[in-house]
Amino acid sequence: MRSSSALALGLSLLPTVVRADDLVTPRDPSAILGGTPVAACGWPSTVWVDVCTATLVHPSMVVLASHCIVLGGTPMNASFGETIAAPARQVPISGCVTYPGWQPTMPGDGNDDIAICQLAEPVDDVAIVPILMGCEADGLVAGADVTLVGFGVHDQLGTIGTKYAVDVAVQSVGNEAIFLGDAQASACNGDSGGPAFVQLDDGSWRVFGVTSGGAGTTPDCPQTTVYTLIHPYVDWIETTSGLDVTPCHDADGTWNPDERCTEFPLSPSVGGAQWTAGCDDGEHSGASATCGPPIGDGGSSSSDGGDSSSSGAEGGSESSGPSESSSTDTGTTDGESGGGTTGAAPPMQTGAESGCGCASTPGDPPLALLAYFGLVLVGSRRRG
Repeated sequence: MRSSSALALGLSLLPTVVRADDLVTPRDPSAILGGTPVAACGWPSTVWVDVCTATLVHPSMVVLASHCIVLGGTPMNASFGETIAAPARQVPISGCVTYPGWQPTMPGDGNDDIAICQLAEPVDDVAIVPILMGCEADGLVAGADVTLVGFGVHDQLGTIGTKYAVDVAVQSVGNEAIFLGDAQASACNGDSGGPAFVQLDDGSWRVFGVTSGGAGTTPDCPQTTVYTLIHPYVDWIETTSGLDVTPCHDADGTWNPDERCTEFPLSPSVGGAQWTAGCDDGEHSGASATCGPPIGDGGSSSSDGGDSSSSGAEGGSESSGPSESSSTDTGTTDGESGGGTTGAAPPMQTGAESGCGCASTPGDPPLALLAYFGLVLVGSRRRG
């Protein structure tokens, strides 16, 4: 069993209660940290799920960090809008699945810290920024500009609950994780599970990362933050959920556009629209051609945009993630392995029409996790 110090990272970006007299040295009153508040309807696919930030990647699914669920419990609602206190809308969550095998590390490595949650009803009117896939990932190199978004700490009192965004640089890229930001601008408490976005050459945007934790040996922020890359886990996401979350690619990154591979948002950061209209400002791309010909011009087409059971079957090394896959897990997984499913049926396998059959609660986390979680909620300062 890992020591409690090794568990710090798994909780480093969960929200904590912070008092001014708890701070050793006051932080600058900057945001996420070092950014600015998002305008109304800005980054609308970034949502709050009770204890963490998450990202809408399919009308029926949000993606977030495993540690949000294993350590914080299964969220009840996805809140859309710019503040936790006054969400524009709330959609119930019917269940969540964590990636099997996730283990907290200190410093963080970001490996396997990814989970998915099924929405009780689809959100069809919010423009979704697609997951970065295939050749699009070639642009994730040291020095590249990316944008972090979340509801986490943004002032010296540790206040959370308002959506902020900040532009940072890529520090380094691994096989399953990426390191973003620095001591001037980064994610912080409450940003766990939230997205990192990158703009492609055609002007459209992609989501590529899930906030995992600090990359340093202390819990202070801002600091370089490790994000779990999403595309290595797409095969698991699609196999587990039965949903096709990659409209332009197969799960292994092969270019294979269908009719949804078009009309991606060009200015999701700008805002200015109305939540009653799904925050759609009308500025969309044409048919995507990032890694091959666009649909209707030599690109292949799929008549079914919902079920991806075949697309994930041939997952290659780029998107397959670690060798263990929850697609074969049919029993209860324990908290030590990070599994979040219970019962005899495979998780989230009831099909795209009815949505997932995932469990409403995760497996029991180890006692050390519970003990540390209680400690950070009561007595931690800065990042806990």
